[in-house]
Amino acid sequence: YTGTFTLHMSCYASATYRTYVETQGWQDSTYDARLSGTYGQQRGLEALQLNVAGVAGASVRYAVHLINAGWTGESADGQVSGAPGQGHPIEAVRIWLVNAPAGCNINYQTHYSGNAQGSGSNGQVAGSIGLGLRVEAVSVWLSGCN
Repeated sequence: YTGTFTLHMSCYASATYRTYVETQGWQDSTYDARLSGTYGQQRGLEALQLNVAGVAGASVRYAVHLINAGWTGESADGQVSGAPGQGHPIEAVRIWLVNAPAGCNINYQTHYSGNAQGSGSNGQVAGSIGLGLRVEAVSVWLSGCN
């Protein structure tokens, strides 16, 4: 076969996200466990936007913990969570799914100074709270959803 074909990504469970990096602004969107942010540049994330696709009826919720400001309110389906450009870096994140099928998990990892800082799934806290360690990058992926 030498023709072309179209693959609709909405057929596959995936997470798409982007981050706001201090002094750099919004990064391009990325997906499925790829890092968003910087790696080893000592620039903290200040905000997160996140969507999921390919999980019928499911919605994603998330919150971030900001240094010197605490937890943000709950954000959903592409809303901004954090304080872009306000000088309050993220130090922890929580992400969870609503109305997802049994066995469908959302997983995430935070990174600080080029090292994995924390990981979580389904609403667990990833990162640190009260230590002043800026999250510099995050990766998000779905498992068990297809």
